[in-house]
Amino acid sequence: MLDTLKGDSSYVRSVAFSPDGQLLASRSGESIKLWNPQTGELLHTLEEHSDYLSSLAFSPDGQLLASGSDDNTIKLWHPHTGELQRTLQGRLGSLAFSADGRVLAGHSGTTITLLHSHTGKLLSTLEEHSEFVTSVAFSADGRVLASGSCDQTIKLWYLPALNSPHADREFPVTSPDRSLMAKPNYDETTETWNLEIIDAATKQLLQTLPAHSGSIEQVIFSEDGNTMVSLGGDLVIKVWRRGDG
Repeated sequence: MLDTLKGDSSYVRSVAFSPDGQLLASRSGESIKLWNPQTGELLHTLEEHSDYLSSLAFSPDGQLLASGSDDNTIKLWHPHTGELQRTLQGRLGSLAFSADGRVLAGHSGTTITLLHSHTGKLLSTLEEHSEFVTSVAFSADGRVLASGSCDQTIKLWYLPALNSPHADREFPVTSPDRSLMAKPNYDETTETWNLEIIDAATKQLLQTLPAHSGSIEQVIFSEDGNTMVSLGGDLVIKVWRRGDG
């Protein structure tokens, strides 16, 4: 045995290492403790929840710690400073981040919920289980979500729209004839992602298309440039035809 960490005043329900192994998170009662596993030093105690904690999960880059609670909130913390970054609404257990950290999955009853970790936007709900879901986990590449349930099944969900960690680096997208460019734009007022259509020669904005409730992952033009397809983090595919608007 390397060490014994003491400081929790209630049962320790679960522990989780940060991806780089430099932090250890523990949950007990309504509080989270962050430890230096090398020295045993207690670094932070996080106490913003008002009811029992149900789950903990680090994002793949280690920059966020998500905590779910019976107080019907999910809180996202900066684990190195202990600062609360944002609060999402929902009562979810067994939290899991996608490979790029943008999608947070959890379960409640027989339903699996997918949230955008930055905005809290509901991306999708998955409801094929017939009894309580007990756990969820993303594959390393983020393409597949696995869920286990009391119905004695494990379901694998293929989520291609959530697996585009570098899609935002591919914009703007230019039409084959080089006359148009398309790029996403987030509207903070409506909390939606729109597509801006720009004249490639003059850089003038020609049109704004109301596109997706989740981030725009990919845009593809047809060979003749008359049809455009957008793929969103809301798991929706939209087809646009030139002149339709």
